[in-house]
Amino acid sequence: VNTGDRVELVGARVLFLGRSSGAINVGGNKVLPEMIEDLICEFPKIANAKVFGKPNAIMGALVFSEIVIAPEFSGESNSLIKEELIAFLRTRLKSYQVPVSYKVVDKIVLNTNGKILRKKS
Repeated sequence: VNTGDRVELVGARVLFLGRSSGAINVGGNKVLPEMIEDLICEFPKIANAKVFGKPNAIMGALVFSEIVIAPEFSGESNSLIKEELIAFLRTRLKSYQVPVSYKVVDKIVLNTNGKILRKKS
């Protein structure tokens, strides 16, 4: 059954990677926002994240993000947290998957089901 979901088989487990329809096309490479969001949220100073694509004349799209700083780190410099986050992501992602922008926001808007609210293109 084709559900439109991207998954990975790891041993006997099936891991959800994201929706095929939500992939960001960066120079012909597919980037799944949910995968990047999960990785950003593994960084201890980040409470939540939203990843999305923005059109780019050369690459098709670029990866952007909104991040919520974890409350216990709210007194730290946002610039320093962003630098640490970028260094963290560069060791775990391919260069085209690393967001080019990190906007600090107070909250990520969720729909009634508790999922990140994504704009319809």
